[in-house]
Amino acid sequence: GSAGASQASAASSSAANGSQASSSANAAKSASVNGSNQDSTSGSSSSSHTSNAIKWVEDVVSVLRRSHPTLMTEVEKMLDEFSRRFKPEPEEELLGAVHALILKCFKQQLSLDDRVPQVLQTTINRVCRKFFTPDPKSGNKKHLVFVQKYKKSFENDFLPKHGSDSLLTLEVLLKKLKRWKAHLQFEVGERSQIQLRLEKLSPYLIRFQSYDIEIPGQYLTDQEPTVDQNVVLHRFHPDVKVHHTHGFSHRRIGMRGNDGKQYSFLVQYSISHITRSDERMMQVYVLFNRMMAKYKETRNRNLVFHVPLVVPLTHRLRLMQTNEAHISLEEVYEQSCAVRKIDPDLPLLKYREMMRQVEGCEKNIEGRLDAYDAICEGVVPDYILSRFVDRIVRQADEYWAFKKEFAAQIAISGFLSYIMNIGDRSLHKLSFSKKSGRIINSEFYPAYNQFCIIDCQESVPFRLTRNITSFLTPLMVDGVVASVLTAANSCLLRNQDVIRNYLCLFIRDDLLSWNSTKMSMPDDRGQRQLETQLRDKIRNNVGLIMKRLHMLMPSKNDNNNPPMPMNYKVLQLIKDATSKERLSMMSSTWQPWF
Repeated sequence: GSAGASQASAASSSAANGSQASSSANAAKSASVNGSNQDSTSGSSSSSHTSNAIKWVEDVVSVLRRSHPTLMTEVEKMLDEFSRRFKPEPEEELLGAVHALILKCFKQQLSLDDRVPQVLQTTINRVCRKFFTPDPKSGNKKHLVFVQKYKKSFENDFLPKHGSDSLLTLEVLLKKLKRWKAHLQFEVGERSQIQLRLEKLSPYLIRFQSYDIEIPGQYLTDQEPTVDQNVVLHRFHPDVKVHHTHGFSHRRIGMRGNDGKQYSFLVQYSISHITRSDERMMQVYVLFNRMMAKYKETRNRNLVFHVPLVVPLTHRLRLMQTNEAHISLEEVYEQSCAVRKIDPDLPLLKYREMMRQVEGCEKNIEGRLDAYDAICEGVVPDYILSRFVDRIVRQADEYWAFKKEFAAQIAISGFLSYIMNIGDRSLHKLSFSKKSGRIINSEFYPAYNQFCIIDCQESVPFRLTRNITSFLTPLMVDGVVASVLTAANSCLLRNQDVIRNYLCLFIRDDLLSWNSTKMSMPDDRGQRQLETQLRDKIRNNVGLIMKRLHMLMPSKNDNNNPPMPMNYKVLQLIKDATSKERLSMMSSTWQPWF
C-alpha cells in the first residue's frame, strides 16, 4: 500500500509541472498494472488495500486529465503511434521465426538417424498457424498479401505430407530453413533499405512539436533528477532506421532534445516478464556503480557498468536507448564472414557433421575437442575482432585506450556473470561501443531451474574466448583483466551487507516474476503464501551468490605447500575461462571458437 501511495503522491506533485506530466502518467499506468504486486507487501487487509491502490491511481490519472488535457492527449496519441506504426513487417516477423527455428535445430541432441523431434515439428506447425492464418475481418491488407504469397510454398516445404509420420531429417530441414532465411533477408533488405522516412510511417509524429514532454529515461539513472535541467523533447528525427540483429527487426527512432542533441531509441515488442527483468538489472548496475565510485581501487580504474535504459510504454511495448556506435560480437563475426565469403553457420554445420560421425556423438569428450580444434584451425580465425578494431581505431594512443577500456569492461561483465551465475552469453548478447570500448550486455538476467534455484550448467565461468584474448594480448588478460576482477571483488566484499540485503529484494521480485510465467498469478492472499514458500529459495540463492563472492578471496597458505600469489583464484578463473578443454564442452550455438 505504501508503494502505491508513493506512486500516487509522486504523480500528484508532478501534475503541477507540465514537463513532468508525461512521466507521471507512465508511472500511474505502470502502477495500475503492478498495483496488486506492490500492495502485497502490506500487512493489513489485502483486498481493501488493493482496491485503494487502484482507486488512487485512477484519481491521479483523472487529475492529470483535468489539469493537463492537451498534454495527456498528446502523450496518449504519441504512444498509440508507437504501438501501431512501428511494427515489423510480416516478412521481418517470419524471418525472426525462421532464424529461431534454425537455432532450435542446432540445439537438438545429435543422433545417428537425425530425425526431426516431435517437439520441433509441433513448433513448425505453430509457426504456420500463426503466420498463415488469414483474417479478412482485421482489414490488414499487407498480411493478406503476405499469406497469398508465401503460404503454399512454406507449407509444402515444412508440413509433413499425408501418410508420413515425420517431416524429414534435421539436415534437410536445416537446408530448407537456410534457403528461406536467405530469401527473406533479401526481401527485407530490398523493401526496408535499412532506412525509412517518418513522414510515411507516421505523419503525426513528423509534425509533432512540444516543449512539455521530456526525453524518456532521465529518471532511471543514478543522478538526482532536476526538473529545470531535464531535456525536453523538441521533435522527432525524420529518418527511421531499421535495425536487423539476430533475426529481429526493430525501428530506431531519434528524438531531438532542446539541448540540440539526438537521443536514439529502439522500439521493441517484448514480453513484460523480460522487461521487468531488464529493469531490475538496471537497478543492480546503478547500485554497483555507486559502490565502485566510492571505492578507491575501482574508482582509480574508472570501472563502471553501462546502464541500458529501458522505458516500458505498454504491456508489450518498450523503448530501449541505443547508439549507432554500438555493435554486437555477432555483427562483427558476420561482417568477417561476408568479407571472407563464407556462410556464418558453417562452423555449426561442420560441428554437426563431425560429431555425428563420432561414437557417442556429443557425449564423446575427445570428439568434441577434435571438432573444436578443427573449426578453430580451418573456419574461424582468431584475428576477426583484432582486425575489426584496427579498422575503426587508427591512432596509436586511441587504440591503447580502447583496448584497456575493453579489457576492463570484459572483466567486470564476466565478474558479474560469474558471481550471479548468469550464463548463455552468446555473441548477439555482448555488444560494445566503437568509440569507447564499453561493453553493453543484453538479456542479462539469471535463469532458474524447477526448484527455483539459479541454474547455469556451463563449463566456463564467463566468455573469454579466442578472438577476445587474441585482441587483448596476454599483457591485458593477465594484467588489466586480473586486476579488475580483484578490485571489483574487493569492492563488493567491502559492501557485502548492503549487497546481501539488496539481493534478497532482487531475487524475491525476480522469482515472483518468473513464477508468473509458469502459472496464473493468484490473488493477494495466494501471492503472500507464495512469498512464504519462496523464502527459503531466496535465502539459498543469495547464499550461493555470496559464496561465489567469497570464493575469490585469497586463502591462507598451508605450511606444507609453497605460497600462492594473492590473486591465485582470480588467475585460476581466467585459466578456466580460456581453457580449450572447457570451451569445447560448451554448446555449439554459444560459438566457443570465436
